[in-house]
Amino acid sequence: SRLFPQLRDVAFEHEWYGMIGMTADALPRFHAHDRRVFSMSGYNGRGIAPRPPFGRDLAGRALEETATGDLSLPYGRLAHLMPHPPLSASTDRMTMPSQNSIADMFRQHWTALGLDVAELDEGALISFSPIDGAAIGRSRICTPDDIARSISAAHRSFMAWRTVPPPRRGELVRLLGEELRQNKEALAAIVSIECGKILSEGLGEVQEMIDICDFAVGLSRQLYGLTMATERTGHRMMETWHPLGVVGIISAFNFPVAVWAWNACLALVCGNSLVWKPSEKTPLAARAAHAMLKRAIARFGEAPEDLSCVVQGARDVGEAIVDNGLVPLVSATGSTRMGRQLGPRVAARFGRSLLEL
Repeated sequence: SRLFPQLRDVAFEHEWYGMIGMTADALPRFHAHDRRVFSMSGYNGRGIAPRPPFGRDLAGRALEETATGDLSLPYGRLAHLMPHPPLSASTDRMTMPSQNSIADMFRQHWTALGLDVAELDEGALISFSPIDGAAIGRSRICTPDDIARSISAAHRSFMAWRTVPPPRRGELVRLLGEELRQNKEALAAIVSIECGKILSEGLGEVQEMIDICDFAVGLSRQLYGLTMATERTGHRMMETWHPLGVVGIISAFNFPVAVWAWNACLALVCGNSLVWKPSEKTPLAARAAHAMLKRAIARFGEAPEDLSCVVQGARDVGEAIVDNGLVPLVSATGSTRMGRQLGPRVAARFGRSLLEL
């Protein structure tokens, strides 16, 4: 509120709660920046404070303002991502790390998750931290053949997974919740560094994942059906719900892991398999979150090998999922323009879509 006093009482858009309170004339320049300018709110324990964007074009300004050492500012809070934030010898004020240390910091958290750092050097898709524009890792872009194979493998896994009793499927999601609880801080730091959120929002996003795990576990024992009367003597009608198949998940950069978890946990307990296309701006957070599910699957021991797959790339990867007949449901988060194009394409093949726009 000290940065932008005129916006102290403005409620900003927040994807989870669906609050759209920003006035049309309130700092329209925020929306002029690229898609790296995302969540513009930060909770400081006293109320909602506006959050400046972290586009790479603003990196210099961010570093300058952080040098003031005011940790109540969102820029200053980013310094908490460092294990031991540096202090200036002359002012005892916290300063932002260099580009090299941002990348090093990311690798430390990657290692803390038990992931191989060498994997960050493979692939053509480069991920940049909007904190300072540093390159923090690479991911491999999937080819059309890779996508087709992943969807086919997920479909085969679905045929086996659908026969597992729902409470057992809920056990897998419970194990995922355990993995997330044990690795909450490291995964939150990865989210914060890659998509630019303050650390408290990164932690909040991982907590959303944990919460949906708890919800889905309970749901696995509540997949009820109705029993109805019929006009035939000695007969009754019984309603039974069946899983759909492969659920395609297309997520946006501003909530790189929570949106996937909301979809994935519910889909899994209902007996479906998963193919996830994360944003090309946050591929590493997606890989880290998916590694938690893979560990849960390994601990569970009864799930098919390709129950969940991640396919990385740009628009063409999402289109391959949208147009594939083996994906009966596509859940996508993104712009209204994307939704207008995706919905009719899925409907044209009599598929279903869930759109968060």
